[in-house]
This record gives sequence, C-alpha cells and structure tokens, in this order.
Amino acid sequence: MKINFNSKNFVKFPFSPVFLRGLLPVRALIKVLFMTVVVTVNFLLFSCHSQERQGENYNKVIPAGQQYTCPMHAEVVSDKQGECPKCKMDLVLKKDALKKEYYLAYSASAANTESGRPVTFTFIPRLRGDDNSIVNLDVVHTKKIHLIIVSSDLSFFNHIHPEVQPDGSYQVDETFPAGGKYILFADYTPEGEHRVERIEVNVSGKIPVPKNYTQSSLESKTGGYQISVTSQSGDFVSNQMTMMNATVKKDGMEIPAASLDDYLGAKAHMVIVSGDGQTYLHVHPELEDGKLLLHTEFPHIGMYRGWIQVQVNGKVLTGDFVFIVTRGRAGTDNETKTEHQHH
Repeated sequence: MKINFNSKNFVKFPFSPVFLRGLLPVRALIKVLFMTVVVTVNFLLFSCHSQERQGENYNKVIPAGQQYTCPMHAEVVSDKQGECPKCKMDLVLKKDALKKEYYLAYSASAANTESGRPVTFTFIPRLRGDDNSIVNLDVVHTKKIHLIIVSSDLSFFNHIHPEVQPDGSYQVDETFPAGGKYILFADYTPEGEHRVERIEVNVSGKIPVPKNYTQSSLESKTGGYQISVTSQSGDFVSNQMTMMNATVKKDGMEIPAASLDDYLGAKAHMVIVSGDGQTYLHVHPELEDGKLLLHTEFPHIGMYRGWIQVQVNGKVLTGDFVFIVTRGRAGTDNETKTEHQHH
C-alpha cells in the first residue's frame, strides 16, 4: 500500500511529543489521544482505589489476638508465647482478670491465739461480689498456697502449705513459739492471677525482746551446712535488678547446685521481707555455671531479712540473712510491695 505523506493530511501540536509532530494524520492522532486519556483515567481510578484499600487496611482496627503474660509479673505482656525477660518463666495465656477481684477469707480455730498451742488457720478463695462462687487455685511450685509466717521483728520464719479440704477451703496448723505480732503472707494464684494476702495475727503469751538487725549477714549455718549469698555488684542497691549468687557448702566443700534435691519444684526458694514488714519478695533461682543465681529488686533502701531454703539428701535446710540496702531511692515508708519472682 502506498502512503501519501502530503503535509496537508498531518497536523502539528505544540504539546505533542516530538516523535508525533508532523507524523500522524488528524484522525489517527485523535484516536491515539483518546486511547491515552482512557488508559490514564483507568490508571488513576485504579490507583485511587488501591490507595483507598490501603487506607482502609491502615486505619482498620485489627482485633487483638491472644495475649500472654508472666504468672509472677503481670506487667509483662506479649502477643506470643515465650519466656518472661525478668524471671525466665514460661508466659501463660492472659485471662481477663481486670473485672475480677479475688481474696482469701481467713479464720482461726481459736478466738485467742496463744503461743505454744496449735491453731488451725482456714483460707477460702473467694471472688468479691460472688461469695458462693468456686475459685480454683493454680498449682505453683507443687502447692496451691504458700504461707509465709514471720514475727514482727523478723526473727521467726516459717514456710508452710495449707491443704485443700473437701469443702474447698484450705487449712494448716501452726504453733507460735512466743507471744507478739506475726505477719502471714498467703501467696496464691487464683485462675492465673497471682496474689499475696498480708494478714496480721496477734499471739498472746510472753513477748521476747525484739531483735534489731543493723549489720549485714550473708552467711548462715544450718544443719551442718553453710549457705552464703553474695551480690555480683558487691552491694545491694534499690530500684535496680540485683544479681546474687548462693552457694551451699558441707565441711568447707561447695555442693554443686545441680546436685541439690528439687524442693517444691525448684533448687531453692528465697523469701525476702523488709524491716517494716511491708515488702514481700519470693524468689526462685536458675542454675548458672553450677551455681544458684538469684535476681530481685529491692524497692527502697533499708534493712531486709532473707531466708533461703534448699533440700540436701531429703533434708530441708533454711538459712537466714540480713541485707542492708544503702544506696538508691529511699521510697515511701508505708509502701507495700509483694512480688513472687521465679528465676
């Protein structure tokens, strides 16, 4: 076919591309421009629609998935399973406990608790506002309730475990060695929510002269063994993580931590109570280089009493210590802090 390139059949547009100027006939150019407009409009519509969809996805509130938390550190929350960065315990599925308030109904078998006479303590887990509800307690370190008893001067310590009864209550017997005020820390976990109840008990009988702990004491002899605690930083500072190593020796020879019996599901248990009886810490160690590694955080400066329990050849040993925290924020005198830290 012969093409006539007569200039009368072509048109020039000042804005047309160079390669089109003077080359396309009027009809062809109009057709090209029409197709260009169609393609451009479709592209813009598609882009707008795509951006709109992206905007919908960006602004859409995606329903939150399951959350996991540490049984002992409620402030640790994650959207996936893993370990608690503070204590290495496995994170558990978080339950909606914000609308639930649990407590322990407490009673004693005697109206007047006397020293030297056994008394039975009864604890009933309750859901506030629904006293007829049945509250299940989780098993934590082989027990459902850990009951820590200390005297007000912190010279006496006992760690016992109320046992469940047919009616759903928990009972335990205790005989106090002397008169005076005692503090009970009931450590329990109802349906995934860790709690500690602080209960004061007045015991009649002869009250001994209160002991005053002013000097640090990091070694303890018990049952023919020596238990010692050292701070990795050399001292004890408040409001920061304190790393401690604990060792158990027999006749001067260190016993490898891994060879200690498992006692209540751990190689050791450590309880720390502040001098004013307001702060309670329950710490469990992890093994590091054959030693017991414990870490905790003292909330304020002052004196703390500590007790470590280990089991060797079926025998439970309890060593007692005095921690003097001299550096850090002083905190509030009436501050109450209860934690159960697993490591």
